[in-house]
Amino acid sequence: MATLFQCDGANCIEAFLEVAISTTASIMAINGFRIIFRDRNKLLSKLNKIIYGISMSQLILLSAYFIFWGSDFVISTIRCLRILNEILLCTLLAEIGFEKDFLDKLEVFLKIISGFVFIEWFWTAIISNEAYDYYCLKMDLVYLSGTTVILTLFACGFGFQALDQLQISKQELKPTDQNKMEEQALEIKIFLGCDLLSGLIQFGWDYWANMSAYTLDDCKSYYEASSIISIFVMFIMKVLTLMISPMAIYYILYYKQRLQFNYRAANVLDINVLIDRRSELVVELTNA
Repeated sequence: MATLFQCDGANCIEAFLEVAISTTASIMAINGFRIIFRDRNKLLSKLNKIIYGISMSQLILLSAYFIFWGSDFVISTIRCLRILNEILLCTLLAEIGFEKDFLDKLEVFLKIISGFVFIEWFWTAIISNEAYDYYCLKMDLVYLSGTTVILTLFACGFGFQALDQLQISKQELKPTDQNKMEEQALEIKIFLGCDLLSGLIQFGWDYWANMSAYTLDDCKSYYEASSIISIFVMFIMKVLTLMISPMAIYYILYYKQRLQFNYRAANVLDINVLIDRRSELVVELTNA
């Protein structure tokens, strides 16, 4: 892909837009991480922080990718980081909705999947590395986006199971806390929906390009802007496929409760599926 330092014509407008939004998102994520790292009120678990850190790394790499580092290695790494985050999200959500026996089996399964993802990254980013990042004549990009979709479907399944468990336990809470839990449940549904939509769009895009392209120029026509209309189409597609998921994690884990990292009000609900899975309710559910 043409980076900001290597672009010409319509590519430069597309690259400028991508650099502007990815750099802004990276700065916001880094600022959030500085505050999360201190986490005076212990709002986030270690796993939450790892998920946030991986999302931040995605955004930083995206900025470098759009500015000057448009390589197959970088785009493969960014995609594999997202896959890794999907695995961690599966773990996080499953701990809320399932019992220990199932979690032990799931842990083994996800470790195997993690090993597979490393092999996939090593193959696509290093062994099968191409001079052009979106080299769609091979199936590499389809494999990565296909893996993302499969794991996102798993995360959605675990997420809705967790929501069912929380719905059952919601009756034990005060009315004000019930309302807050309903808001959080809605956020989880929206996040999972956006995450799945992003993965499906990426998979469809990669599969269509792979099936339709016969030359490198064909690949470039599917992933780079060449006209005024395609500038905005490509920009929106790349935001949807590369940035929606990490920015949603930034919003849920940091931005939505940014004030609580400095102080905790008396009426703050201590139950938050993605923000604080160590709450009494979650502990009760995971130990049931």
